[in-house]
Amino acid sequence: MVVTGNDLEDIKKLQSALSAEFEMKDLGSMKYLLENEVTRGKDCIMLSQRKYVLGLLTETCMLDCKLADTPIEQNHRLAEYPDQVPMNKTRYQSEAHMEVVVRILRYLKSAPGKGLVFSKHRHLDVLGYTDAD
Repeated sequence: MVVTGNDLEDIKKLQSALSAEFEMKDLGSMKYLLENEVTRGKDCIMLSQRKYVLGLLTETCMLDCKLADTPIEQNHRLAEYPDQVPMNKTRYQSEAHMEVVVRILRYLKSAPGKGLVFSKHRHLDVLGYTDAD
């Protein structure tokens, strides 16, 4: 269970009440949550998938791959509808999909530590964006 807040005394009271009813163990500050690495700064919390991305690149032997600036090329079609693809084009389609997968892995290599930043004071600043158009 993740318990968070800015009043340490209230957090301790809640933990005591919960531990009276349930078997619990305090694991300290959160480091990972659902494949996301949690990094705390003075006034912010950052969630990234750095460890997951590096593990994926290692598993696919692409840790030393060339970087890509974007996850896919502009105007690239990820998939065609099966009823529109003749049977003899399935090999080409698989190769095209594999090229997209490789490009996405090359993009991830260029940005393994990027993630979401939750800031205490600058909560309206945009620190990153995506254009899925």
